[in-house]
Amino acid sequence: MSSTASPTINEAIEIHVMPEKYRKEHVKVNQAKMTGIIILSVGMVVLLAMAFGLYYFLFADHSDQEMDIAKQNMQTEESSSSTNEAKSGTLDTGNGQKETPAITGGNLNFNKNNEDTATSSQEETIEKTTERATSIANGIDSDGDGLTDNEEQLLGTDLSSANSDGDGYGDLVELKNLYNPAGAGRLIENLNIREMTNATYHYSVYYPTEWAGGASSNDESIIFMSADNHFIQIITQPNDSGQTINDWYREQFSLSEIATEFFVVGSDWVGLKSPDGLTVYLNDQAQENIFALTYNIGSSSTLEYKNIFDMMVKSFKFVN
Repeated sequence: MSSTASPTINEAIEIHVMPEKYRKEHVKVNQAKMTGIIILSVGMVVLLAMAFGLYYFLFADHSDQEMDIAKQNMQTEESSSSTNEAKSGTLDTGNGQKETPAITGGNLNFNKNNEDTATSSQEETIEKTTERATSIANGIDSDGDGLTDNEEQLLGTDLSSANSDGDGYGDLVELKNLYNPAGAGRLIENLNIREMTNATYHYSVYYPTEWAGGASSNDESIIFMSADNHFIQIITQPNDSGQTINDWYREQFSLSEIATEFFVVGSDWVGLKSPDGLTVYLNDQAQENIFALTYNIGSSSTLEYKNIFDMMVKSFKFVN
């Protein structure tokens, strides 16, 4: 029986092993691949987030945010309105209640009667304001003396007589010249008329005793109100540019010339009236301020106190 020889290893064969440095480089390549995958994943997440944010900004419903903004705007408007009302002053109506009429309160930006008159000619301005004035009816005048019955009651004159005190002068003539139509003497001697002095702006004016009066905190706005809610207001604004009343009036009403019929003469001033005759503008001798006296009929459709307004304008004077 023959025996099989065991194979022997040829000791001359060489075995090669990968160097250590090459095995490490292979690991680093795998790590780089993994890092790249992570970076790409994070980038995709960021891009998706940006895309979602852009979509939300452009197309999502922002009604809640818009509502918040609207509320903020309303609060701002209410705050502004409250400030304007505070400027207008509070009136004592005589019955223990206080009320603030809807007025311009210390702001002399009259805006030339209407917003569209800034570029209008003198003829257009006169036509518009005259049309407005003629659409307002005069109050009842029982004795035909030019004073309405409401005015006669304020003055204490006779509603059935054009010459209440029998002195030969008509009631209206006496009132316009600051004489007492209800008796002897000057108008200020009539117990139904008082004189108010504005110590801040140094002027005085007559007004009906029965009317409630009020002033803003800085005395820029003075209001006299009747029981039926007509009111006469005196507003003062600094004349920063030192304009004469003529130049100021031309600028406000966009006029090149002023008709003589618009001039009003007082005891120590010369002013100008609006075409409807319901506002008179003037300034002091030093031209430091512009004063506006305005008659507002409120919600009424009749001129009940136009002669009272003219009387107040006539009595307006500057005092030391």
